[in-house]
Amino acid sequence: KLAGAIEAGFRASLDSSGALRVLQEAHGLNDLKAACEEMVAKDFESCIQQPLLGKLSASQLARILKRSDLCLSREESVLKGIFNWLSVSMDRNSSLGMLLQHVDFQSISVENLLRLGRVTLSGPDAGDLQREVHEALRVRQRKRPQSSDDFQPKRRCLQHWSPD
Repeated sequence: KLAGAIEAGFRASLDSSGALRVLQEAHGLNDLKAACEEMVAKDFESCIQQPLLGKLSASQLARILKRSDLCLSREESVLKGIFNWLSVSMDRNSSLGMLLQHVDFQSISVENLLRLGRVTLSGPDAGDLQREVHEALRVRQRKRPQSSDDFQPKRRCLQHWSPD
């Protein structure tokens, strides 16, 4: 009962920075962790600017990225978050393939896809980015011309946005 009261108090005063901090330190408090993941998802673009994002585990970041309520103005923010997280340690490159599965590459503008195609990464999953970019470009070129009514983004928060 006391743990529940403490969790409720924490949730009431939680901001995205505090949520990132709690995610690293809360062991076993699953309801609190879920509330923190929700807070980070709602303020994702601010969170990717914070060094605390780099302290999340790969699975914590993946859980946040796969949320349907992840709020962002553009899908490129997901990639920026992944690259910021990867920059903390070269040991993280092995998680790249898993994290890229949560990026809606078809929602990224053609211009940015072409830029991504020129990015060189190292590690066992480095080719995954190139494959995802190549596939998104292939699909986008096949579907042209595309009206904004036909575009179905992966994330609900982008439903009124078209990639080009």
